Amino acid sequence: MRAVSGTNWGGNKKSLMTIYKSFILSRLDYCNFIYSNCAKSILSKLDTIQYKALLIASGALIGTSMKALLSECGEYPLSIRREKLLISYLLKLTNNKNNLASTVLDDIKYFQLETTSISKYNIVFKNFLEKVNINLVKNSIPFNNSPWSPDSDKVDNLPIDLLGNEFVNKNRVESVMTDLSNLYESIFFVDGSVLENSQPGAAIFFPKLDLKLIFSLPKGLTIYYAEMYAILQALLFIKSHQIKPFCIISDSNHVLSHIKYHEFNKTHYPVLLSQIIVILNEYDYKEAHLKWMPGHCSIQFADKADKLAKLAAHILPSEEFRLSNDEAEASLELWIKEKWSKEWEVGKICQYQKFFNLQKSSTEIKTSRKIECIINRLRLMQAKLNGCLFKTGKHIDGKCIQCNVKEDCPHFLLYCINTENLRKEIQSKNPLISHWTYEKLLTNQSSTKLIIEYILKNNIQI
Repeated sequence: MRAVSGTNWGGNKKSLMTIYKSFILSRLDYCNFIYSNCAKSILSKLDTIQYKALLIASGALIGTSMKALLSECGEYPLSIRREKLLISYLLKLTNNKNNLASTVLDDIKYFQLETTSISKYNIVFKNFLEKVNINLVKNSIPFNNSPWSPDSDKVDNLPIDLLGNEFVNKNRVESVMTDLSNLYESIFFVDGSVLENSQPGAAIFFPKLDLKLIFSLPKGLTIYYAEMYAILQALLFIKSHQIKPFCIISDSNHVLSHIKYHEFNKTHYPVLLSQIIVILNEYDYKEAHLKWMPGHCSIQFADKADKLAKLAAHILPSEEFRLSNDEAEASLELWIKEKWSKEWEVGKICQYQKFFNLQKSSTEIKTSRKIECIINRLRLMQAKLNGCLFKTGKHIDGKCIQCNVKEDCPHFLLYCINTENLRKEIQSKNPLISHWTYEKLLTNQSSTKLIIEYILKNNIQI
């Protein structure tokens, strides 16, 4: 990584992070749960490797906070990664008893000693299932019996020509719905929704009986899962009430495509897809039909299903939810994110945490390596300013020569006498913004551009 990068030239942050993940993180991840319980002094040596790699990728200086680096690079601490990969591996083992490694989940009985050795991995695994409120069910991985699909005639995911003004659109939609009503006595509208806090919900609306069914799903599952789950529940209702012919309308073309072509290898939820296909195979193409319609296209029943799905997402599941191993992986990802978020919030000791929130992904800037390093150092709040140099023992007192106070990044941009003209120029170019914060200065494109121009013009070392 050092060989292909510098502070004024070389690979950008995205390229360097790719190298890090491919050649370094992959080795750190391999069987990392084997040594997860060793001494902290030994594990800290691995943390040092991660720290140095992220420093190079972001062009940061020594003395930059580890939490700041992890946030800006969109990475987890190695300790959390070890926990995530362990649970992910245990999820795979529970579904494959032919794997000899699955015995780590079993307690060992010593009959002669009249004692039992409790599996520590089983304890970790059960604690995870309890925290995410999941009842894990065993499943077999489905596969295609043939390269073609017998359900291609039952699923219509072709786009509808809705070009033109709103009046033409409405007429076209009404025409399609009229054709479907003439062919199928029962039409079901299904939809899924996910809130900003990753809480999903699914819903079914059956206009003929004014039937409203809502399903609250475990936190962390995707909108794709919610859409597919709504279709499955509609099919289960249809089967139990012996309804036919029927049509199910969904606005998820992605889901319908996987159902149509039995694409088990492309979906993250092959078990759920298999359950849908099994029920669908019980009907011929004249009795069952799945139709794609674009969302929010003036169909009042579809809008009703959308509102019901959003309502379901606001309701927390009241009991354990039965999920397969593949489906539980989504909950694992969210659980790990929440765990890292809580660890981030506890003891906000670095200056970065006072100004920035935890980033969801790696921040990327499309510019030259030199400018990228300047912006990254300002965001990471460790630059070649006196206050930052004092932190690493490279300055006597760390004070600003002009202001006689600590010269750190916030002082440089917000308060220093030397940069007063810069602040006036930023305000004049952005008159609608009355109050500038450090975070706002470095997230606003206009102000960031002016800051970079000022630093380069005055040859300021950052």
